Amino acid sequence: MASQLHVIYSSRIMGVGIVAGVPFACSGGTLAGLATCMKTPSLESVYTFEALVSSGALFGNVDATYHMRHDKVFIFNGIEDSVVHPGNGPNIARFYEHFIHDSHNIKKVFNMHTEHCMPTDKIGGPCTVLSKTNFLNNCGYNGAFEILNFIYGGHLRRPSQNTTAAGELRKFDQAAFFAAPPITYSLDNTGYIYIPSRCLDKSHSQLSYITLHNYST
Repeated sequence: MASQLHVIYSSRIMGVGIVAGVPFACSGGTLAGLATCMKTPSLESVYTFEALVSSGALFGNVDATYHMRHDKVFIFNGIEDSVVHPGNGPNIARFYEHFIHDSHNIKKVFNMHTEHCMPTDKIGGPCTVLSKTNFLNNCGYNGAFEILNFIYGGHLRRPSQNTTAAGELRKFDQAAFFAAPPITYSLDNTGYIYIPSRCLDKSHSQLSYITLHNYST
């Protein structure tokens, strides 16, 4: 899902972290196609996905592909993933290598023995066990930090074990943005936004970070 948002709105997004995902347009818009690409990445045609995006940009269905040329892309696929075949990671990388000029702007993490999860360094279930309740696994690896640190140039301060959140977690009604119930779009009625303490001061300009999760991805 993160890749879909990034490619379609690349003029507004400067980086993306894709954890246990599949390539853009992999499913072909069908559940059967989704099941195939999740389990059998050897059947995927990365060239077809690239051509689809390029033609879609010509017709205005996605943003012009040149917007991605300097973007940062972080790709994580765990070796022990039983939901999404880890072979999808290299396919995602090849897709983005077609549009991004500098290979150093694509970071690939394919060597960790993790299940289908967002890896953390202190919370969640065992790293190699599927945690269906929240898909958070304690792997001694702070995936969220590594993604943001890569996207924002590698100069972020790593949180310590004693770091606490100093902002506000707020709810908002996602139904306000859709004509049909949010479940129609695989979304819950309620969304959450975390506002860091510095961002509560509206005099500062801020960047936004969107987190998406789709069990199918």
